[in-house]
Amino acid sequence: MRLANYSVGADAECYLTILPGTGGGVVGNVNRWREQIGLEAVSAEEVAALPRVSLLGTEAYLVELEGAFKGMGTEAKEGWGLRGAILGTDRFTIFVKFTGPAELVSLEAESFDAFCASITIREQATSSASSSTSSSSTSHGSASGIGWEARPRLKGAGRSAGTRPFAWAKAGRGGSADWAAAPRPG
Repeated sequence: MRLANYSVGADAECYLTILPGTGGGVVGNVNRWREQIGLEAVSAEEVAALPRVSLLGTEAYLVELEGAFKGMGTEAKEGWGLRGAILGTDRFTIFVKFTGPAELVSLEAESFDAFCASITIREQATSSASSSTSSSSTSHGSASGIGWEARPRLKGAGRSAGTRPFAWAKAGRGGSADWAAAPRPG
């Protein structure tokens, strides 16, 4: 289930998905993402050698790709990048996937990594648990009894404002899990 959508700039998108069980497996999902960006499949050994990123307090597979991205129902977009994290647990698999113009995805790599590191999972007392929001994090419940929290506003995440063009922030376009990035002043 896709739990959150983020917009970064005019064209880029980042989203958080949690699926029960293996969610198709790490190798299968890495190769599906490679296919979406016009690249050949890789072996399980090549996937095992991928770099890692912090997610849920452990190491997730980090996927970094560039090519002609073709999302569901869209034409291929040349010069696009994909940065994604995949972590499988015994109960669920979590995916964080960021796609957009390759230059923007590259510029926002540190923000993506910080966002992944900020995500936490918590058990919900009931499936109808409400969500709450604070100024420093966002909490969300889900029908599966698993909730999540993240800190999408990454101002000052170790870089000067001049080196990262966007600050990820709530867009207010609908549900509490819709976010957008606004150009950073100065």
